[in-house]
Amino acid sequence: MLRTLLISILFAAPLCAQTYVDSLAYGGVGDDTTYGVAVDDQGYSYACGKFDGTVDLQPGSGSFEVTGFFAGYVAAYDASNALQWAQVLEPVNPGDWCIPEMTAVDSSGNVYVTGRFFGAVDFDPSAGQQIENAVDALSNPMNTCGFLLKLDASGAFQWVKIFHGTYSWGVRLSVNDTTVCMAGIYFGTCDLDPGAGTQNATSAGLAPFIATFDSSGNLIWADAYSCGSLALMTKPVLQPNGDCIIAVSYAQSISLGQDATAPVRQSVGNVDLLLVRHDSAGAIVWVKEVQGVSSNVVPNALSQDTVGNLYVVGTVSGDPDFDPAGGSAKLGMAPGGNSFIAKYTSDGDFIWAKGLYAAQNINAFVCTADAAGIVVAGNFMGTIDLNPGNGIATHTMATGAAFALRLDFAGNYQWSRNFGGSTTGTGSSGNLQPTTAVYSIASNGQGDLLLGGLFEGTADFDPSTGTALATAVAARDGWLLWLDDTAASTVPPLQIADATLPTKVVGSTVSATFTAFDGSGSGYEWTIDQGALPPGITGFPASGTPSITVGGTTTAGGSFGFRVRVTDDAGASATRTFVWNVSTPGGEAPPVGAGRATAGCTAAGHSAGLWALLVLIVALGVLRRSRCA
Repeated sequence: MLRTLLISILFAAPLCAQTYVDSLAYGGVGDDTTYGVAVDDQGYSYACGKFDGTVDLQPGSGSFEVTGFFAGYVAAYDASNALQWAQVLEPVNPGDWCIPEMTAVDSSGNVYVTGRFFGAVDFDPSAGQQIENAVDALSNPMNTCGFLLKLDASGAFQWVKIFHGTYSWGVRLSVNDTTVCMAGIYFGTCDLDPGAGTQNATSAGLAPFIATFDSSGNLIWADAYSCGSLALMTKPVLQPNGDCIIAVSYAQSISLGQDATAPVRQSVGNVDLLLVRHDSAGAIVWVKEVQGVSSNVVPNALSQDTVGNLYVVGTVSGDPDFDPAGGSAKLGMAPGGNSFIAKYTSDGDFIWAKGLYAAQNINAFVCTADAAGIVVAGNFMGTIDLNPGNGIATHTMATGAAFALRLDFAGNYQWSRNFGGSTTGTGSSGNLQPTTAVYSIASNGQGDLLLGGLFEGTADFDPSTGTALATAVAARDGWLLWLDDTAASTVPPLQIADATLPTKVVGSTVSATFTAFDGSGSGYEWTIDQGALPPGITGFPASGTPSITVGGTTTAGGSFGFRVRVTDDAGASATRTFVWNVSTPGGEAPPVGAGRATAGCTAAGHSAGLWALLVLIVALGVLRRSRCA
């Protein structure tokens, strides 16, 4: 009976989940991909990416076709997901190409786009022309050139900035009403001042750079890291005072600036993670590091919630310590492709880390945070459990698919969904991999959730019980998916905090405290409405205060699942499920979900593959004329 109760608690459905709203799949004669998305406070959404041929960017039964060859696009949709405008960034000559990587929007509806291009591209999508060439400082053709573009709310051209040098690539972007913060990567020499001035940066390996501008395109500050091998970075998180925070992965060593006095870090693991905060003038405020012997910790995404907390999402192998302050925050992941979700304060102090595991592959690639927590998305193959706590949320797709997962602010599971392809592709390594990839996600904290990426074959983009089938026209097509996440993105009026439940041998005296918060009442009633405390532990029911302590001397070993309910005198109620493990003499209690730590991490083979691919690309010089990401 106890086992039945425990299983019923662990498999209980979440109280709130997203619903399908709309989707778009588009394709031409070549490869097409959605790389960046954004959503504003009015529910308007924006997308950018690449396409080849003629594609229809209007969801539903309508049609809005654009034509280009190895071209980039930027599109805007209203709150009903109807296309408002779409602009084409058109290459000039055969063999030239343009790939927008990320878009962002300010409160006036101005749209910013960063990316890369080769050859010559016209960045003015209207009747005028703004042709830019990918050249170095001496006007010699270069491999790839990074750009930063501004369009107004109607899609009209405002300005474009080009980063000339040996090789550069605009990757990520963050904006507010006064500041634009762009993150990119480069190697060799790159001029970080796209205006009349010159600010050359150098790196022997592929390394990150940051450039900030005012809304008129004037450079505020720029700096670049340097390394001997390879370093990557996430989207910058722009602060109200102009500071910016980034997450960086690097191997061997990295210098955090071009100045001779810039901090230099040496990796302990194969690949270490850095959280770095720059002030509004570019100076480094603090650096936090996550590392572990023989570990790989690769951040794919960084987001910030409404109170300033930071969420880092990425892939991991080994067992690094996620607490930069020297505490112990290891996840103890089993071997395989893993990913992580870690939360820190705005000062970089550790709060929690969670993990997900898949025997085959899971890649947590993007995230977006709001007042209620975080939504993480990526792709996987095989069978995975998307509940990083003690519960179970199993998803199976032998051919691979995309997933989306919401955790609350404390890291508790809220909902998860899978969607996408029914076919499997082969990557550059020759290994099978999912053919539905998530490259971008955005939300506005009001329930609007937008995702984008690419797919092959046939895919179902309705993650619920319905269907929204799409079949790729050519090799790979782009997609957009709109979801309504209103219920989960609304902060509940009353919540129960996580509790530390000590694992002791039978016969030990133990205690634990349960705390309610965010309620408007002053009186509280505490009960257990499913399962039971370990034998010998008492304290429920209780009443009176927002915190209660239970305790006693344990009399039996095992894993004891129970659900705590609290109700305040304002009528609000909240529940939270716990599992209390009591070990037996000579052994430990069998953990729920054996092989998974209570603080978990997500698995992925794609980031390790990304490192290998980038090294190979740089070594072979393939980036010179590459037309696809």
